[in-house]
Amino acid sequence: MFGDFVLALVGFGLVGFMINRLYAGLTDRQLPVKGQVYSRASRPIAYWITMTNATIGLILGSGIGFAGIVLLFGRGN
Repeated sequence: MFGDFVLALVGFGLVGFMINRLYAGLTDRQLPVKGQVYSRASRPIAYWITMTNATIGLILGSGIGFAGIVLLFGRGN
């Protein structure tokens, strides 16, 4: 039961981080990654690869979080 809660917490933590990355990328039109700044104007391909990775992370994090919720409340204990 505690492991299911941790799974949900980690999944939704990942979702929160990815929402932050997508929001920063869409509003500022640039993403700093490990000291490198990717923007639409200077490096559009790297920018869109990074945005795609953030979107995939958001989808996977949602799946992990909801799996934890289903395991936590769906066992009929």
